[in-house]
Amino acid sequence: MQTGLRPSAAEVGGTWLAASVQRTGVNTETKLLMLAHAFEAWGVRRVTLKTDACNVQSRTAIERIGARAEGIRRAHMPALDGTIRDKAYYSIIAAEWPMIRQHLRQLLDGENHLHPLDGGDRCQISPEAV
Repeated sequence: MQTGLRPSAAEVGGTWLAASVQRTGVNTETKLLMLAHAFEAWGVRRVTLKTDACNVQSRTAIERIGARAEGIRRAHMPALDGTIRDKAYYSIIAAEWPMIRQHLRQLLDGENHLHPLDGGDRCQISPEAV
């Protein structure tokens, strides 16, 4: 492994939170800090987020922060009980980061805002708002 090199991409495979802080601003702030480090300190081109395809709560949380669904990798990995599970993949790319950052800050400020991506390549948050 070479030292001093920064990655061009990063992956968030899971975030473990106590039940008492799930569905609170803790996850939003955690993702803001991790994504800011990836995009601003490392300068990555993309961050991949993944979760068990059956984990609706995690998928909803990932979608809430503004990540775009990329698809399901079928029969991807064994679960702890030995069954084979599918993984749901999401991403945020560098060009989307300013809008996602603004969206996360607004969520932390308690404002209700629409999902920052409209399913296409355009954002619902205007560039002037960033």
